[in-house]
Amino acid sequence: MERAADDALRKARATTSALLGLMARRDELRGRLMATQSKAIRVGLAEDPDAAGRFTRARQLLWTAPCDLNQAAEAVEHYQDAIHGGPR
Repeated sequence: MERAADDALRKARATTSALLGLMARRDELRGRLMATQSKAIRVGLAEDPDAAGRFTRARQLLWTAPCDLNQAAEAVEHYQDAIHGGPR
């Protein structure tokens, strides 16, 4: 019984670690999105329809549970491209 309890504890710790890593990634993407929005405001692109649409898409992905981190990362990158003049 002790072995089973130890195994369960190890699995719980591993799961917790994995979840915390995913949450940290989500928080990092949220930070990048908000920093890019600040730049968009500074350079006058916050009202650009294309940029605003990309921001909305990224924000929806990052503040919806469950969060698809792959799609969110791509959406943040697309928004950054719109603000920094990258690929469209």
